[in-house]
Amino acid sequence: MVNRTNKLIRNTIILGFGQFLPKLVSLITLPILTAGLTTSEYGIYDLILSTQSLLIPLMTLQIQQAIFRKLIQKGDKYSKEIISSAYCFVITMFLIWCPLIIFIYYFVVGYAMPVVMVMYYIYIGNALFDVLGQTLRGIGFNLKYSIGIVIYSIINTLLLLLIFELGEINVLNVFLCSLIAYIIACFFYFFSGSIFSYIKLEYNNKAITRELLDYSIPMIPSSISLWIVNLSDRLLVTAFLGVGMNGIYSVANKIPNLFASVYAVFNLAWTETASRVMDKDADADEYYSSMFEYLFRFLSGAMILLISLSPLIFKVLIKLDIENPIIRINTAFKGCSSLEKISVLPRIYHN
Repeated sequence: MVNRTNKLIRNTIILGFGQFLPKLVSLITLPILTAGLTTSEYGIYDLILSTQSLLIPLMTLQIQQAIFRKLIQKGDKYSKEIISSAYCFVITMFLIWCPLIIFIYYFVVGYAMPVVMVMYYIYIGNALFDVLGQTLRGIGFNLKYSIGIVIYSIINTLLLLLIFELGEINVLNVFLCSLIAYIIACFFYFFSGSIFSYIKLEYNNKAITRELLDYSIPMIPSSISLWIVNLSDRLLVTAFLGVGMNGIYSVANKIPNLFASVYAVFNLAWTETASRVMDKDADADEYYSSMFEYLFRFLSGAMILLISLSPLIFKVLIKLDIENPIIRINTAFKGCSSLEKISVLPRIYHN
């Protein structure tokens, strides 16, 4: 148990470098977005970003999670077959979704074609970034995985600062900044981990693809449910109160999202550890129980700390005029706390 715990702590620190630091950077860019965009524009921006949480799992069928799991399980022997088969499938799904996204956003929603195409490429960039990242983690390059996330965050931040200084900040340009950052980060993943050396058409195996999908498809309902929980409130706020109030609601959630980020760092390392701790291990039940107890204590302490710092953080970083912001923030903290504490359990049962 001690060795597993030490490895969990080490992986948490490494992955925390790539997860928590970018979240802090995003808080730095928050004044830029809230100062440069109106509340309505920010509400639209947040709503479009939120739809990614639904579309990405549908575009990839969560195969990136299967890549990570199977690479850990099967090792180097089948790595080329796993990666090649998965990437051929992902590219096929991207081609299938192209006309669907154009139809939805251009003909149904009514966005301009340049905006629709930028959104489509951002969805591809986000999905590919996730697929490449999980591939690196499965191979064993956790540090490179974290560095790639930092690269994306820094590039995106610098580009946002540039368009803000040039007075060209709007929703379309903000998305273009994100797209450029995704492209650069994906190149880093692809070449730093030599992923290209694993991909060959001859290694594409339909049996492997089916095995990956057998693992990943059952995870889609969970992802959609999480999307409903995270986005349903925004859709209701937008429908009944308008996009302006959705912008205010989104900003009020930024600080509680730091709490979610603390858990996300642990969860990445925990997923890998839980994947390696099999039922055949004699102390598996004891290990799971002790880790859940430690996690509960840690998250409770982190929530108390962030609630106490919320008034100062909000005053320094948020540039919008919001009535009773601390009341809204504390309410969001309560929901965040319950969600993160229960979401550790599926990692145990799914393995």
